[in-house]
Amino acid sequence: VSSRVRGGEEEDGAILPQSLQVLNEVVIHRGIYSGVCMVDIYCDDFFVTTVIGDGVIVATPTGSTAYAAATGASIVAPTVPCFIIAPVCPHSLSFRPIMVPLNCVLKCKLNNDARGNALISFDGRHRQDFTKQHEVEIGASDYHLPCIDKEGSMQDWFNALQKQLLWNGRSSAQKPLEKKH
Repeated sequence: VSSRVRGGEEEDGAILPQSLQVLNEVVIHRGIYSGVCMVDIYCDDFFVTTVIGDGVIVATPTGSTAYAAATGASIVAPTVPCFIIAPVCPHSLSFRPIMVPLNCVLKCKLNNDARGNALISFDGRHRQDFTKQHEVEIGASDYHLPCIDKEGSMQDWFNALQKQLLWNGRSSAQKPLEKKH
Protein backbone atom coordinates (compact mmCIF):
# COMPACT_ATOMS: atom_id res chain seq x y z
CA VAL A 1 0.00 0.00 0.00
CA SER A 2 1.22 3.44 -0.78
CA SER A 3 0.11 6.24 1.50
CA ARG A 4 0.68 9.96 1.30
CA VAL A 5 -0.10 12.47 4.03
CA ARG A 6 -0.70 16.04 2.96
CA GLY A 7 -0.94 18.99 5.27
CA GLY A 8 1.11 21.42 7.27
CA GLU A 9 3.07 24.13 5.57
CA GLU A 10 6.64 25.25 5.13
CA GLU A 11 7.56 28.89 5.69
CA ASP A 12 6.94 29.63 2.00
CA GLY A 13 3.44 28.08 2.17
CA ALA A 14 4.28 24.91 0.21
CA ILE A 15 2.49 21.77 1.36
CA LEU A 16 4.73 19.05 2.73
CA PRO A 17 3.66 15.61 1.46
CA GLN A 18 5.05 12.52 3.13
CA SER A 19 4.91 9.23 1.20
CA LEU A 20 5.28 5.85 2.86
CA GLN A 21 5.00 2.24 1.77
CA VAL A 22 2.83 0.23 4.17
CA LEU A 23 2.49 -3.54 4.45
CA ASN A 24 -0.29 -3.94 7.04
CA GLU A 25 -2.37 -0.89 7.86
CA VAL A 26 -2.85 2.82 8.24
CA VAL A 27 -4.59 3.74 11.50
CA ILE A 28 -6.20 7.06 12.39
CA HIS A 29 -7.22 7.12 16.05
CA ARG A 30 -8.06 9.51 18.84
CA GLY A 31 -4.87 8.64 20.70
CA ILE A 32 -4.35 10.91 23.70
CA TYR A 33 -7.32 13.11 22.81
CA SER A 34 -10.42 12.56 24.94
CA GLY A 35 -13.18 13.09 22.40
CA VAL A 36 -14.42 10.82 19.67
CA CYS A 37 -12.57 10.76 16.38
CA MET A 38 -14.55 11.92 13.34
CA VAL A 39 -12.91 10.83 10.08
CA ASP A 40 -14.38 11.41 6.63
CA ILE A 41 -13.68 8.58 4.17
CA TYR A 42 -13.64 9.07 0.39
CA CYS A 43 -13.25 6.41 -2.30
CA ASP A 44 -12.15 7.79 -5.68
CA ASP A 45 -13.23 11.27 -4.48
CA PHE A 46 -16.73 9.98 -3.66
CA PHE A 47 -17.76 10.64 -0.04
CA VAL A 48 -18.43 7.27 1.61
CA THR A 49 -19.05 7.98 5.29
CA THR A 50 -17.90 9.70 8.46
CA VAL A 51 -16.39 7.34 11.00
CA ILE A 52 -17.40 8.40 14.50
CA GLY A 53 -15.63 6.43 17.20
CA ASP A 54 -12.13 5.76 18.47
CA GLY A 55 -10.73 5.66 14.94
CA VAL A 56 -10.50 3.79 11.68
CA ILE A 57 -8.14 1.21 10.19
CA VAL A 58 -7.43 0.85 6.50
CA ALA A 59 -5.77 -2.55 6.20
CA THR A 60 -4.36 -4.76 3.49
CA PRO A 61 -5.15 -8.48 3.35
CA THR A 62 -1.77 -9.02 5.05
CA GLY A 63 -2.83 -6.65 7.82
CA SER A 64 -6.24 -8.29 8.16
CA THR A 65 -4.85 -10.77 10.72
CA ALA A 66 -3.56 -8.00 12.99
CA TYR A 67 -5.28 -4.93 14.44
CA ALA A 68 -8.16 -5.10 11.92
CA ALA A 69 -9.05 -8.62 13.09
CA ALA A 70 -9.31 -7.30 16.65
CA THR A 71 -12.03 -4.89 15.49
CA GLY A 72 -14.09 -7.75 14.05
CA ALA A 73 -12.99 -7.35 10.44
CA SER A 74 -12.74 -10.45 8.27
CA ILE A 75 -9.45 -12.23 7.81
CA VAL A 76 -8.75 -11.90 4.11
CA ALA A 77 -6.63 -14.18 1.93
CA PRO A 78 -3.48 -12.44 0.69
CA THR A 79 -4.45 -13.07 -2.95
CA VAL A 80 -7.64 -10.95 -2.64
CA PRO A 81 -6.92 -7.47 -4.06
CA CYS A 82 -8.70 -5.21 -1.58
CA PHE A 83 -8.53 -2.74 1.27
CA ILE A 84 -10.37 -3.38 4.52
CA ILE A 85 -11.96 -0.35 6.17
CA ALA A 86 -12.58 -1.19 9.82
CA PRO A 87 -13.92 1.20 12.45
CA VAL A 88 -12.34 1.12 15.90
CA CYS A 89 -15.06 1.14 18.58
CA PRO A 90 -17.65 2.87 16.36
CA HIS A 91 -20.43 4.85 17.99
CA SER A 92 -22.96 3.16 15.73
CA LEU A 93 -23.96 -0.50 15.92
CA SER A 94 -24.63 -0.51 12.18
CA PHE A 95 -21.11 0.43 11.10
CA ARG A 96 -19.33 -2.79 10.15
CA PRO A 97 -15.99 -3.36 8.45
CA ILE A 98 -16.11 -3.42 4.65
CA MET A 99 -13.77 -4.37 1.81
CA VAL A 100 -13.23 -2.16 -1.22
CA PRO A 101 -11.29 -2.92 -4.41
CA LEU A 102 -7.55 -2.33 -4.38
CA ASN A 103 -7.77 -0.18 -7.50
CA CYS A 104 -9.65 2.61 -5.72
CA VAL A 105 -7.88 5.51 -4.03
CA LEU A 106 -9.00 6.16 -0.48
CA LYS A 107 -8.74 9.55 1.20
CA CYS A 108 -9.23 10.16 4.90
CA LYS A 109 -9.41 13.47 6.70
CA LEU A 110 -10.87 14.80 9.92
CA ASN A 111 -14.43 15.98 9.70
CA ASN A 112 -14.95 19.76 9.99
CA ASP A 113 -17.04 19.16 13.14
CA ALA A 114 -14.30 17.14 14.86
CA ARG A 115 -13.61 18.59 18.31
CA GLY A 116 -9.94 17.70 18.42
CA ASN A 117 -6.99 16.29 16.59
CA ALA A 118 -6.15 12.64 16.03
CA LEU A 119 -3.03 10.54 15.58
CA ILE A 120 -2.07 8.58 12.48
CA SER A 121 0.32 5.64 12.29
CA PHE A 122 1.64 3.45 9.51
CA ASP A 123 2.23 -0.23 10.35
CA GLY A 124 2.28 0.85 14.01
CA ARG A 125 5.18 3.24 13.38
CA HIS A 126 5.76 6.78 12.15
CA ARG A 127 3.04 8.06 14.49
CA GLN A 128 2.25 11.73 14.05
CA ASP A 129 -0.46 14.26 14.74
CA PHE A 130 -3.33 14.32 12.27
CA THR A 131 -5.21 17.62 12.16
CA LYS A 132 -7.98 19.15 10.07
CA GLN A 133 -5.26 20.51 7.79
CA HIS A 134 -4.09 16.97 6.93
CA GLU A 135 -5.45 14.30 4.66
CA VAL A 136 -4.08 10.87 3.89
CA GLU A 137 -4.35 9.29 0.46
CA ILE A 138 -4.13 5.50 0.37
CA GLY A 139 -3.71 3.50 -2.81
CA ALA A 140 -2.10 0.39 -4.22
CA SER A 141 1.67 0.50 -4.26
CA ASP A 142 3.72 0.26 -7.42
CA TYR A 143 6.01 -2.08 -5.47
CA HIS A 144 4.86 -5.64 -4.91
CA LEU A 145 6.17 -7.87 -2.15
CA PRO A 146 7.29 -11.24 -3.49
CA CYS A 147 6.49 -14.20 -1.25
CA ILE A 148 7.78 -17.74 -1.33
CA ASP A 149 5.17 -20.44 -0.85
CA LYS A 150 6.23 -23.74 0.59
CA GLU A 151 3.09 -25.68 -0.35
CA GLY A 152 1.12 -23.28 -2.53
CA SER A 153 -0.28 -19.91 -1.49
CA MET A 154 -3.72 -21.00 -0.29
CA GLN A 155 -2.48 -24.11 1.51
CA ASP A 156 0.28 -22.09 3.22
CA TRP A 157 -2.27 -19.44 4.21
CA PHE A 158 -4.73 -21.90 5.74
CA ASN A 159 -1.91 -23.74 7.52
CA ALA A 160 -0.69 -20.44 8.98
CA LEU A 161 -4.21 -19.52 10.14
CA GLN A 162 -4.57 -22.84 11.89
CA LYS A 163 -1.09 -22.89 13.40
CA GLN A 164 -0.54 -19.25 14.34
CA LEU A 165 -4.08 -18.12 15.15
CA LEU A 166 -5.50 -21.51 16.17
CA TRP A 167 -8.24 -20.77 13.65
CA ASN A 168 -11.26 -22.98 14.21
CA GLY A 169 -9.11 -25.13 16.47
CA ARG A 170 -10.20 -27.10 19.45
CA SER A 171 -7.99 -27.53 22.47
CA SER A 172 -6.86 -31.12 22.96
CA ALA A 173 -7.40 -30.60 26.70
CA GLN A 174 -11.09 -29.92 26.06
CA LYS A 175 -13.10 -33.12 25.89
CA PRO A 176 -16.56 -33.52 24.38
CA LEU A 177 -19.52 -33.73 26.74
CA GLU A 178 -20.35 -37.22 27.80
CA LYS A 179 -23.85 -38.45 27.13
CA LYS A 180 -25.90 -39.34 30.18
CA HIS A 181 -27.97 -42.45 29.79
